[in-house]
Amino acid sequence: LPADLDLDLLRDFLVESRECLVGSEAALLELERAPDDVEAVNTVFRAFHTIKGTSAFLGLDRVTAFAHEAESLLARVREGALAYTQGCADLALRATDMLKALLDAVE
Repeated sequence: LPADLDLDLLRDFLVESRECLVGSEAALLELERAPDDVEAVNTVFRAFHTIKGTSAFLGLDRVTAFAHEAESLLARVREGALAYTQGCADLALRATDMLKALLDAVE
């Protein structure tokens, strides 16, 4: 962790990020039923994007790098460059789990 990290901001980041991941998990479950649900894809993308941006601001480089990769996956789905298949679903769920583990490590 950066030596000058504001602990209040870090706590807020952890709470907000966990809320984002709860929302993304719900959207991922919806995508299992309706893989073409654009709003569900957007919800997951925004969760990864928010975590990426805020972690970058806080200097949490590992979280930022991983969230960027997860965001890139969903960006390709949003753009229509990648179909939301079972493999994509598995990666998105695993990314959510990994982000939870990274948040736990930061905490």
